[in-house]
Amino acid sequence: MTAMNETSRRLYVFGEYHYDPRKQRLWRADVPVFLASRSHDVLHYLLQRAGEVVTREELLKAVWGDAFVEDANLTVAISNLRKVLRQGDKDDSFIRTIPRIGYCFIADVQIEEVKPPIRELPPAPSLPRTLAAPQPQLPDVLPDVLSDIPAAAAPLLKRRHFIRRIALTMLSLAGGMAAWSVWRGRGKAEPFQQFSLERLPLAGQPTVVAISNDGKRMAYTLLKNDKTSLWMFDLASNTSAEIQPPTESGFRGLTFSPDDSWLYFVRKNDELGRWDLYRLPTIGGETQWVRENVQSPIAFSPRGDQYAYLVENRATGESSLQIAGLDGSAPRVLTTRKTPDFFPMDGPAWSPDGRMIVTPAGSLRPSVYFNVIGIDVSSDREKPLSPQQWPNVRRARWLPDGSGLIVAIAVEDQPHQLFFLSLPDGNVRRITKDLSAYPLGAIVAPRGNTLAAVQERRTYSLWQASLHEMSETRRITTGTETKDGLDGVVWLPDHRFVYVSNAGGHSELWETRPDGLAKKFSGESFTGRYPASSPDGRWLVVARSTAAGTQIWRADTKSKSWQAVTHGALDLDPQISPDNKWVVYSSEKSGRRTIWKAPLEGGEAKQLTNAASESPVISPDGEWIACLYWNNNPTGPGKVALLPFAGGEPVQYLDIPFPEFARRRFFRWGRDGKSLICIGVTNGVANLFLYPLDKSPVRQLTDFKTDYISSFNLSPDGKHLIIARFSLTTNIVLLKDAGKREPGAEFSGLG
Repeated sequence: MTAMNETSRRLYVFGEYHYDPRKQRLWRADVPVFLASRSHDVLHYLLQRAGEVVTREELLKAVWGDAFVEDANLTVAISNLRKVLRQGDKDDSFIRTIPRIGYCFIADVQIEEVKPPIRELPPAPSLPRTLAAPQPQLPDVLPDVLSDIPAAAAPLLKRRHFIRRIALTMLSLAGGMAAWSVWRGRGKAEPFQQFSLERLPLAGQPTVVAISNDGKRMAYTLLKNDKTSLWMFDLASNTSAEIQPPTESGFRGLTFSPDDSWLYFVRKNDELGRWDLYRLPTIGGETQWVRENVQSPIAFSPRGDQYAYLVENRATGESSLQIAGLDGSAPRVLTTRKTPDFFPMDGPAWSPDGRMIVTPAGSLRPSVYFNVIGIDVSSDREKPLSPQQWPNVRRARWLPDGSGLIVAIAVEDQPHQLFFLSLPDGNVRRITKDLSAYPLGAIVAPRGNTLAAVQERRTYSLWQASLHEMSETRRITTGTETKDGLDGVVWLPDHRFVYVSNAGGHSELWETRPDGLAKKFSGESFTGRYPASSPDGRWLVVARSTAAGTQIWRADTKSKSWQAVTHGALDLDPQISPDNKWVVYSSEKSGRRTIWKAPLEGGEAKQLTNAASESPVISPDGEWIACLYWNNNPTGPGKVALLPFAGGEPVQYLDIPFPEFARRRFFRWGRDGKSLICIGVTNGVANLFLYPLDKSPVRQLTDFKTDYISSFNLSPDGKHLIIARFSLTTNIVLLKDAGKREPGAEFSGLG
């Protein structure tokens, strides 16, 4: 790496800056500027190649050599350089990004020779470890030459007052940096290293929360008896009032307008099966429709003249980040991802300086992962904000000072917790460490020392029920956050249940008999989701994630030896045909999720549907497939459709309500092949219902009085059910930073 070992005494002069590569010193005029070591190396290489396009691969090789580093390391180094060089409103004053190629140093660069120094400046005296470092005493006579002053400033060194000014600047800076380092280590805590937590006493299940920009009010939604109402909470008086009566339509996100005069919310349009944007005056009044097909919570720009939102199109397999004017005019797509890459619909966040919008982003290749990315509003360029990747990430929110983000992250198979992602270094630190989940992240109050979040706690259990006698229902397992059956359960002919559980600390396949004795299915750790068995109980198939992606695997239920059947990037929802010859599943192989089938023994797969579709289940006679199907409404929840086993267009659509909490496999075929058994919700309680294909009256099969159903399956003889249920408790909590107390800085919350 010759570029990094230059020994000649040369200065690179550009704009108001001077750079000495041998000393690794950058100066702005006569003031030294701090740079991290890698940023020094990147700057030096770009200066040597000034005016040339340098690829990212060249830079990585020149700076890091053969060491294996993430591409994001270079992104962070370039970002740090840009901030130090104060590129201002114009993002390419010095370093220009060449999309999908690399970078170019475009400023005019002059090279000047440096005269040999007479002697080096002695090191700054050590300072006591106190929060206020003493000011250094300057000598009456200073050295005539300071080695680290640029040659371009050499003529000025003859003037004693200039020498004294330079020395004062350097010594003051040294003392100040030492004091700042001690203060940072002892006196200033990172956000929410210590905090208190308070719960708001609300009557119902809160689902979404937002804080006004003046910090005086909080809006939230309450779910009760399967209907959602909208409320306003006054944080000074601790009183609340309902501002919109209960409705069966669900809500996604609440956002106050910048002047707090409006409350914007995304609500489901039940008639059209889509999510639209509405607004309501905060002082009371009529709800106004704003814009159609807004599928995520919105985020306003700091100026309040635009908002950002996310849209997903299942027909094309695309998801995009868009911005629009306050009245919905002039919509613009900033960036679009296409399968296998995608944006989850949890909502963006606009930076306090208005230059960047951040959002979680995911990919299915090589296996499922999430990160947090930033999109430059002026150039539409996107970059990861941290080199880390996680199994799942939900919505991120900015701290008001722009120093970082509060993000909801799921690590491994644990529930979502709140993390602090600091910028620009991309370091991540966990804030909450409890058994509760914070899947929607947290709202940051105006001055940044209080968070409001919806806290969830779930208890999971498996139940056995009779199809013909509702009283014959009993619980088999129970556990907090064990997720028993959340990702599937199946009943084998020898009265074993195989299900997915987190009881061992992460998601694995478990088995249990009706007496409740449970153990790992394979006697060892094996990850897999959506288990399904062949009618004779010989074979079991699951969707298993590996480094190569998520594929369908099969095992003999006696030998329990596993083998891959498919080789897609994200294959899910397996079902075995009654003749044990085929596995039917959904896959992203075509660029959007569609239905496929492959030989159970392995072999070439065949696509069965062209429109977006998922969650296939095969009829007992093997003639039909029921699945979720998107056709004319690619942004809606999907319809339950019937299509021939050989594939093709649906022959029938069924009018079955879509339970939001149980998206995958909320329906199964009845034993007679003439009906579907489906999860339905009435007054906030989930039960199973029988939907005949001939449209005769729907019949309720179970009679639970509380809780939800995540998955279920029939016994081999069709007389019994195995049901995975969960109870959900939610609270709105306030997290108050114990390390950032400021008089009058935040509302006090309760009491």
